[in-house]
Amino acid sequence: MKKCSSVLAFLFLLLSSISGIHAQSVQISDNLFMIQSKGKFGLNDKWGKEILPAVYDAINLEEEIGFTLKEGNLGMIDRQGKVLLENEYEAIDFEGGRGWTMKNGKIGQVDRHGQTIIENKFDALRFEEGLGYTMIDGKLGLIDFHGKEILPNVYDALEVKGRKVHTIRNGKRKIIDL
Repeated sequence: MKKCSSVLAFLFLLLSSISGIHAQSVQISDNLFMIQSKGKFGLNDKWGKEILPAVYDAINLEEEIGFTLKEGNLGMIDRQGKVLLENEYEAIDFEGGRGWTMKNGKIGQVDRHGQTIIENKFDALRFEEGLGYTMIDGKLGLIDFHGKEILPNVYDALEVKGRKVHTIRNGKRKIIDL
């Protein structure tokens, strides 16, 4: 088997040099190879079939998911090379089962399958005790853990105390029951 692999590697290098492709590959799992061609990265299966074209500036595969970099933007792929998120994000950072994303300067969240949990529309987003404190254009609001709006982004200040939200809007104070 080792001799067969050596022969295949030799043939690959020979064909690459003859065709002028100058491609290189590195095995990253039993069935997946990262390829480099003309300074760009892609993925092939063990038979050489293209899974992802070599158009990415970088590919980083982790345990379940991977990230791609293309023209300064991040995307997300699964371990089989399926694109989960196109390269449209300035940042993707997973914490637990959720990925914090930034797109066009706005914050949102996705799951590990690339499905949007919270749309990228907030200037700031912070979760505390199951509630998401949001900010849009300097105005505050609240969402639940799934992104459903509890209070719109119209408040100058808000503070949750138990099941009540103390708000200030246009200088007027109001207490809202959750």
